Amino acid sequence: MKPAIRIALIYALLSGLSIVWSDWAVWQWTRGDADLLTRGQSLKGLAFVAAGAVIIFFLVYHYVRSRHHTQELLEQARDSFEQFSRRNPLLVLVYDTASLRLLAVNDAAVEAEGFKREEFLTLAKLQGEEDFEKLLAPVSRIKPYP
Repeated sequence: MKPAIRIALIYALLSGLSIVWSDWAVWQWTRGDADLLTRGQSLKGLAFVAAGAVIIFFLVYHYVRSRHHTQELLEQARDSFEQFSRRNPLLVLVYDTASLRLLAVNDAAVEAEGFKREEFLTLAKLQGEEDFEKLLAPVSRIKPYP
């Protein structure tokens, strides 16, 4: 079950139980006095809204905070990979597995092949599709990670 659905179901169950219990408690407290019952129900409603607002605030705060943390980790991983690939003395070609288009090359590849980086990234156009496919034929058999 997805976390959002589970949270919604738990919230609905706890809210329903809270309403039933608080109705019973207000009835017991007021002993049937209509004026006290009205005030008790109003206070109970305000308390329920306030408690719901606090719960929703913390759920949203946690979600935003965890999403921000995940984004930071992704950026760190991207930076680490970029530094690794740029400093690698071996040729590194980053490509799209579906189209076999080059997305990035490192400095070693640029130096070894004598192309400017922008020219290297358009290698399929410079060398022709057939030569480019021959160059990456062994790589095309690798299945993309799901």
